[in-house]
Amino acid sequence: MAAAKNIPPSGAQGSGSPDALRKLLAERAVLTAFLLTMVRDLALAEQIFQDLCVAVTEGRERCDDPGAFGRWARDLARRRAFATLRARGIDAADLPQTQLVDRVEAIVAELSATPAERWQKRKAALRDALHALPVHLRQVVDLRYVQNLSVAEIAERLGHETRHVAAALERARAHLEQSLFERRGRAEADA
Repeated sequence: MAAAKNIPPSGAQGSGSPDALRKLLAERAVLTAFLLTMVRDLALAEQIFQDLCVAVTEGRERCDDPGAFGRWARDLARRRAFATLRARGIDAADLPQTQLVDRVEAIVAELSATPAERWQKRKAALRDALHALPVHLRQVVDLRYVQNLSVAEIAERLGHETRHVAAALERARAHLEQSLFERRGRAEADA
């Protein structure tokens, strides 16, 4: 019965944001996996995650930009992981390379993005790739995929043979594929 006196009244558990804690708990698997890449010990990764939850609950850690919660949580997890390892006397040479951690963080960020965010990134990439197409190929793509004309209708409109229109569409798709592939490669190299 005496233990019940130590339980704070509802809403008085700390100055932390319950919404932030809910978001943190929703990201538990991703953050724990992220921590595991750094500390290489599941129990320690879980312990660091629990420490993050306590810090958020007590209001010691706050996210000023709710839209950047995932990035903030990963940055906080990274700092806590490295601080924990240093406190345990683990040499920096034993830590994963910064590039590896950055790459894992980029993958986690991509996986954590909302479907709308992923769709916006893909749309922007495709728009850039389309603008990079030569004008004649962009015209054929527009007629086929925006105006929804058949290959025969495009050929008639442009005064070309259908096989030439089909070949132009194939070249356009190949250009788009190559452009998107290169963009993804650059993004991975930057990560």
